[in-house]
Amino acid sequence: MHVRYAPIYADYTYSLIDARQLENVSKQIKGWMNLTHNIMIWDYMSNFGEHNWYMYNLHYFKENLRLYADSHFSYVFNQGAYNVRRDWQVEMKAYIASK
Repeated sequence: MHVRYAPIYADYTYSLIDARQLENVSKQIKGWMNLTHNIMIWDYMSNFGEHNWYMYNLHYFKENLRLYADSHFSYVFNQGAYNVRRDWQVEMKAYIASK
């Protein structure tokens, strides 16, 4: 059994473990990490309200990826724009994540 955690209400101005992150998001992540290592995370990598606006999250992208690796998350899904033909940000971030 795995837990799929999707922090849809997170403040994506900051990493998921930043002190400025919404308190409930940080508590939920830490709580699940204390209960199990069978965590799948569904991360959001796009501004779904306006796909052409730049989503300023590369400055903490590495920090989130390190959190996922250090926490032994079993699965990471970085969701990008699903309803646009091309999203340069998602393609660039997928390349960075794969490295």
